[in-house]
Parts: sequence; C-alpha cells; structure tokens
Amino acid sequence: MMERETGGRIKTSESSFRKSANVLLPFLIYFVVHDLAQVLLIFLVNMSIAAWGSTYGEMMAENRATVNGLLNALSLAIGMAAVWPMARRELKWAKIWMRDSCLSGIHKLDRCKKPCGDGEAESNKERNNGKGNNKKSNDEKSNDRGEGCQDWSIGKKVREYALLIVIAVSVALGVNILFVLLGITGASESYQEVAKRQYGVAFGMGLLIYGVISPLAEEIVFRGLIYNRMRRYFGRWISVIACGAMFGIYHGNPVQGIYGCILGIAITWSYERYCSFLAPVLFHAAANGAVFTVGYDGIAKGNIVTPLNCAVLFGIAILGFAAAWRMKNKVF
Repeated sequence: MMERETGGRIKTSESSFRKSANVLLPFLIYFVVHDLAQVLLIFLVNMSIAAWGSTYGEMMAENRATVNGLLNALSLAIGMAAVWPMARRELKWAKIWMRDSCLSGIHKLDRCKKPCGDGEAESNKERNNGKGNNKKSNDEKSNDRGEGCQDWSIGKKVREYALLIVIAVSVALGVNILFVLLGITGASESYQEVAKRQYGVAFGMGLLIYGVISPLAEEIVFRGLIYNRMRRYFGRWISVIACGAMFGIYHGNPVQGIYGCILGIAITWSYERYCSFLAPVLFHAAANGAVFTVGYDGIAKGNIVTPLNCAVLFGIAILGFAAAWRMKNKVF
C-alpha cells in the first residue's frame, strides 16, 4: 500500500533494504548487460578479422579507436534496451509528480494573464448577458484564441533551453580546465588511457557517440530510471546526491568519477528545474559535445587552460544558475 506525498515522494511500508534493492537492481542489470554486450561484440569483431583475412584486419587496426567507440555505443544502447521497460514506467510516473509539483507551486510556472482558450468562453458569456463589446482590438482577439499565449510560451522555452546549454557548457569546460590546472588529469594513468581512446575516433563519429548516443542512453538509465525511482523512495535531496555519486562511480576512474559526480548533480538539477526529461538529455549532450570538441586534437589549438578562462567559465555558470533561479523563482 503506497500513498503519494507532496513533491513526488511516496510513503510506503517497504523496508529500507527493499527500497535500496529496487534502486540498485536496474543499475546492476544495465551494468552487467552493457559489459556482456561489449565482450560479445569484441569477440564477434575478432572472429570477423580471423575469417576475412589480413587486409580486413589491417583496416580494423588502423581504425581501432573508432571501432572501439562504435562498440561502446552499441553496448550502451543494448544496456539501455535491457532496462527500458522499467525506465518507461518511471518516466510516466515522473510526469505525474512533475505536473503536480508545478501546479502546487513547488516549481512556479510563468503563466499568461488569461489562460489560453478561456478568453473566448468569457467573451461569449458576456455577449449572452448583453455586456459584451462587439469591437475588440487585434490583441484581445488573439488572446481569446490563445495565439499570443502560445507564441510567448514557445519563445520562453527557447530562451530557457538556450540558457541551459550555456550552463552545461560552462560547467563542463570550467571543471575540466580546473582539473588540468590542479594536475588531476595528468596524474591519473587510467584517465589518460580513456581520453586517448575517446579522442582517437573520427571527429564526426565522436560527436555522434559522445554527444548523442551516450547522453541519451545514460540519461534514460540514470535520470529516467534510477533517479526517478530513488526520488520516489527517498525524496529529492538525498536522491540528487546519491544519483550523482552513482553516476560518478559508473565512469570507473577517479578523474571521471569526480567529474561525473559534479556533472550528475547539475544534470539532476536541470531535470528538477525544467520539469522535463528533455532538460537532462540536452544538458548532458551539450556538456559532452563541448568537452569533446574543445579537447579534440587539431581543433583546440589555442591554450585555453588558464586560470582566467576557468574563472570566467565558472562566473558564467553561476550567473546562468542565478538567471534560471530567477526565471522560475524557485529552484528546488
């Protein structure tokens, strides 16, 4: 027996152990399926090299980084598919609590002065009572049909999501530059190996893998499934921090772990702030795309790793968070 509380948390008689198991189970399923798929795909590639001869093997060796990137993308997609039925249910539930949160004022929504479509009903009522005025301005007629409200709403969404992209790029690049300045990236051999593989792919393929496929798959798993389920049991703040920590641990090395934790918390904030699953996907894609583009050999020729650039990026991020807070009037 469960009863939904304000803000999306559910009061349930389940034990803490069972709740934790329900949260960790999809993560374990995704992790195991992802790794098994990667092993199987590598095995199939090796079998194809043995079957098709040395010429094919040489071609695969020359494009090893791109092939590994494609295999990783396929593994991500397979892992995501394994937990998609669970994620789909959680995303449907999330729409309910997000809608309730917005309507209850937890997330204050900017609305039109007159709800769309209500103007026409009110004007008809006035005309029936003999109080209506037959002459209306174009603005009033537009409001009656809801046209002005709709255009304004779309424009507001465009501005808000543009601001989200600015925040994502600033946070991602600022943290990466800070890590380089502190010598964290250079001191980690495991991170250097990962970076070498990532930046070894063709640029367009890398943008597709790390800027589209990876963000979509990981957000369905971590925000769509794990965070929504965690939030249902433990509430907002604990879930934001715990989901960010799990996202960092998932990346497997200290540098990406710390970065993943910071980015994971920021991504989850965007999910709460925008009340839409598009927000974390867009945030993640913008962050990955910016870091990959700037770090790719042959593109980032200028020396951007300076304390000044780091401070400017963090300043932009802080201003972006403040602007987002102001546009919504309440963050959490």
